[in-house]
This record gives sequence, C-alpha cells and structure tokens, in this order.
Amino acid sequence: MFNLCKIIYLKNKSNYYIMVVKKKGGNKQKKKKNNVSEEIERELIFKTDDQEYAQVTKLLGSCRLELQCFDGKTRLGHIRGTMRKKVWITVNDLVLISLREFEDSKCDIIDK
Repeated sequence: MFNLCKIIYLKNKSNYYIMVVKKKGGNKQKKKKNNVSEEIERELIFKTDDQEYAQVTKLLGSCRLELQCFDGKTRLGHIRGTMRKKVWITVNDLVLISLREFEDSKCDIIDK
C-alpha cells in the first residue's frame, strides 16, 4: 500500500499527524484504464443516386461538419438526430451523406 502512496508528516504544535496522499487517480482513472478502443470492421453501405461519400475535414459544433466530398466539392454537413450522442464522428472519418435537392452546398450525414 505504501509503495503507491506518499506519506506526509504534519506538525501541529506538539503532535505529528500522518497523511497519505494517493499518487494514482480516483475512480475516473480506473475506468479509463479498462476502456481500450478497438477497431470495428463494418460493412460498406453502397451509395444510391442522391447519396455521396465524404471525408470530415473540420468539426464546427452544433452537429455541423465541414466535409470534402468525393465529387470534389466542399459541403456543410449536418448530423441527423438518430446519430447524435450515439455515433461519434471525428476528423478524417469517412461518412455517407445525403445530398439535398434544393441546396447544393449543404448535406445530411446518414452513416459513418
């Protein structure tokens, strides 16, 4: 027990008090240690006529992303509601997007 801890002696007038200071973190550290990320293999979902593949270049906040599409255009992507807080998207991820008929510069993210 004492090899992981640091002992501090505090002097209070005529008495000495021993305090044990933990070098390791609390419960949060233990949870992080056991959480090992593994790469998951997923099946490729093929695109249809109104869909396209894109790569995430920037996270903008408010469920918005800047995407570089495979057709050469840069678009503003919006994460749909069923993917929020369930599927985490980071920079350089490949996503499947749905193109909008009325706005060419914006799209919706369908799948990661």
